[in-house]
Parts: sequence; structure tokens; C-alpha cells
Amino acid sequence: MRGPRFAFLLSTLALAACVRDDTQLLTPRPGPGGDLFARYVALGNSITAGFQSGGINDSLQQRAYPVLLARQAGVTDFGVPSLAGDGCPPPFVQPLGPTRLNNKPSDSCELRKTPTPPLVQNLAVPGERQGDLLRFPADPSIARLHTLLIGSRTQVQAMKQARPTLVSVWIGNNDALAAALNGQTALLTPTASFTADLAQLAVELKAANPRDVILIGVVDASVGAALIQPGAYFFVVAQGSGGRFQGKPVNANCAPGTPNAANLINFQMVADPRYPEINCDPIYAPPSAPTLRGFYNLDVQEQAQVQARVAEFNQAIQQVAQANGWIYVDPNALLRQYLTQGPPYNFIRKCQMLPAAQTATELQNAVVQSCPEPTAPNFFGSLLSFDGVHPSNLAHRIVANALIDALNAKYNLGIPRLSLP
Repeated sequence: MRGPRFAFLLSTLALAACVRDDTQLLTPRPGPGGDLFARYVALGNSITAGFQSGGINDSLQQRAYPVLLARQAGVTDFGVPSLAGDGCPPPFVQPLGPTRLNNKPSDSCELRKTPTPPLVQNLAVPGERQGDLLRFPADPSIARLHTLLIGSRTQVQAMKQARPTLVSVWIGNNDALAAALNGQTALLTPTASFTADLAQLAVELKAANPRDVILIGVVDASVGAALIQPGAYFFVVAQGSGGRFQGKPVNANCAPGTPNAANLINFQMVADPRYPEINCDPIYAPPSAPTLRGFYNLDVQEQAQVQARVAEFNQAIQQVAQANGWIYVDPNALLRQYLTQGPPYNFIRKCQMLPAAQTATELQNAVVQSCPEPTAPNFFGSLLSFDGVHPSNLAHRIVANALIDALNAKYNLGIPRLSLP
């Protein structure tokens, strides 16, 4: 939630936040992307906007994959609704916070930078689900950020007014993410609703008449979000600290070999003061909050539900892309490439080695080499930021390269790939 200062800032920003209409369009410029990139527009949520480490600011916005893609294609003035100062909110400066950039509070929110770009081309808004592309978001906190970034129009309305030559769409992650992180499959968007909104989105995209559209699939958060880890991880680490993980007791029902060891526990259970212990029982509720039964705990059956729903979403997205001759990019194929890398697992630390470990030594080695580790360059691995969910700078470069490869292959372009470490 944002504080009163946020509301005041928005009231002063109503006009500045609006995306200008198509009387002030960017003119085509020569470059490796050619006329295809004359008016490239990106739709999406937090990933596309550049959100990292629990926050977003101008520095992170400039490292988002649409900006990188446009830059490689020769676009020098890709329109970004840049945030001033430390951001809205400022990002974490360490894994999982709570300290944010320049010690700003979590409800800190800066104004947009001025002047406004002639055409805002990155229209993505953190927190939005697929339906929010078509309808102004109902969630007040998301609606406020939406207004701050792109004004009162929906992303689709702003996209159509821009008369795009190329559109990329990466949406749908939030239709599954909340369920995965909270251990509540009831939060999954129903497939029927998702596909209905997707069909309408396709109609709107065709009406905008771009030369092409890139659709990016939904990430399987149960696999890709390092914020949720097997209960066995917390138990094994706690054995070196008197049975405590970061000061909180770990119940023996998390131990390797028990029925709950593979349940995915959200790191937020560690920090939430309502939880006296880390408990892996899928029906556990903290004594002070009985309504939180099963919260922060994604059991094996729920993991299967999330994965099945994500597969349904992606099948629908891919079918729409194929039916219209558009490009489809599978983010989970990219994810699998880095989950299968050998030690030291510096890409995504998702406890890849833990299921096969048997002895105490193997368990400890699995944790050190493949699980979130304080001595790792970036606690969750080099492809995830400090919040354990959003991609890092390196991951954005990998996504941009995937889009570059797809466009080069389809149009015989020569857009140069970004260098990787």
C-alpha cells in the first residue's frame, strides 16, 4: 500500500502522466531493426516495466528487456515513463530487504521525470494481470501505480493510440504468481477467464494493425521463483544453528525424508511475526492467525495444480500466436537451460541438488551449491534480483537476446545480440 504522500503526488501528476496521442509519434530511423521498430510498444507487468529487488526506479527501467531490445535495434529514444529519484518504491539493497535504497521507507514513491517522452512505449505496469490490459485495474494500489506510469488509459488503449509497428506482450505471470507464493491455488485465474481475455486481447492487437506481435508465455513460478524453497532446505540449514533458520525455529516436519520436505515454503514465513516457527505441514496455521491455514506453503499437489494451469495458459498463448502468424517465446525453455547448469549453480539457486541428496554430507553440499546461499554473488543466483522473484539485469539481457533471435530469424535482420558474461 502507498501512503498519503503517494496520493498527493498523484494528484499533482494527473496531466504529466498521460501518454501523448499519435500526433506526436516518433519518426522511423535507420538501424538494424529497420521500419519494424519505428514505433515498438511493450505491454506487460512488473518484469517488462523493469521492476527488480522489490522496487522500480529509472536505473532499473533502463535495464528492462524492451529498452535493451529497442536499443539493439537502433532506437535511441524509446519512450519510458521514467521515475524520478529513488523510485516507487525504491529497490532493496540486500536480499529480501528490509533496507531499501537510501534507507527510504517501503511506501516511498517519487514523481515521474519531466519532460514526458513524446511517446511512451513501455506501457507495462507492475502487478497487472492479463485482464488489466483491457480493463483499468480494480486493485487500488495497482491502479495508483498505473496512473503514475501511463495515466488513466488501459495499456491496450495507449498501445492502439500509438499506432505501433511492433508490439511485445508479456502478461499472465501474476495470474499464477500469487497462488504460488501464498500457497493458495484458489488465487489462480480460471483458465476460461484467461482465454476469454486473451481472445479479446488478440482482437485489440489485430485492430492496432502492427507488422508483428511477440507473445511471451507465462513463467512457472513454482519452478522459477527462488523466493519459495523446499522445506528441507530450511531444516538442513537450521541444523548448523541450533535448529533455527535466521533465528526462527524449524519444525521437524520439514526434515528430508518426511512427507512435507518437498513442500515449497515462502521466505516470507521466516520474516512474518505471526509465525512462531517455520512449519511445513500444509494445513498448519499460526496460533495467532488461524485463517492463514496453509499460507506460504505450496504442497506437492498444489505445485502440480499451478504447473497445470500455467501449461494451459501457455498453450492458449501459443495457439493465438500461431493462428495469427505472430512470434511466440517460451520463457520456461529459457528457464530450463539455466536450471540444468552444473555447479556452482550461479544462475538460479533453486535447490536443484537437494532432491537427490541422501547423506548428511550430500545434503550440506546440495544446500551450499544449489540453494539460496549468503556467500553467493546474489543470494538467489545471478538471474534473480534480491526479491527472489523478478529477473536480474543479466536475465533481462537473456530475454532480450531471445527476442532478438526470434526477430532476426523471421525477418532476416541483423540486430546484434547483447553480450553476456
